[in-house]
Amino acid sequence: MSGSLLSFIVVDVITVPPLLYASYWAFAIRQALASRAYRNHAMWLGVVCILTSLFFPAIELGNSSNFLISEAPAVVFPLLILVLFAWIDSTIPVARRSDPLLRSILHWEKLRIAGWIVTVLLVISLVISSVYPALSFVSVPALVFLFILGAPAVLIGARRSKDRLFRNSFKWFGAFLLLFLFLVIVGAFLGNVVAIPVLLVAAFFLYRSVRSLAPINRLSLDDAPKAQPPPQ
Repeated sequence: MSGSLLSFIVVDVITVPPLLYASYWAFAIRQALASRAYRNHAMWLGVVCILTSLFFPAIELGNSSNFLISEAPAVVFPLLILVLFAWIDSTIPVARRSDPLLRSILHWEKLRIAGWIVTVLLVISLVISSVYPALSFVSVPALVFLFILGAPAVLIGARRSKDRLFRNSFKWFGAFLLLFLFLVIVGAFLGNVVAIPVLLVAAFFLYRSVRSLAPINRLSLDDAPKAQPPPQ
């Protein structure tokens, strides 16, 4: 077994289980949520967790000598980008509706058009970059643009939202997007030494975003109802 293959297996063992665990909680919590908006939010988070868990395995399969297997990154990466931006685009209107003042978030109604144009171009470049490697140079700038566009919008929505469940979930997901942005920019240069801990922290952020939809609060003794004397 070559050293590079062994390192990829170690990376998979370390990073995949936490993300799959977060996806399990997303779909489990979804079954218990009454609101359709909450259920849709949990479903999106579950799908993002699954696709993110395939990030490193897809890189490993991309080095395969088998042509079909080596095309795994051309399938996983575009799907992940599409789902991430679709989730962001569907989240911003929800965040705005949960703001009592209904304030526009970074003029998202206009920015989303540019975001979808970049997303479509990025997906096309990722799909055909295995055939035309020269097109791969646009991937990193396009990814950086999308995360710079999406992460602040989600975090602003979290700050303005008066819905406690959405506010906490948006906050953690915005942190995940910022961390993924860091992974895209720095991970390519520093390799697995940085990528593994960053992805583990990203998995924790996704998990917290999921669990924020089902908070468990403990009552203190001061908050517990006190017995009232019987009426005279």
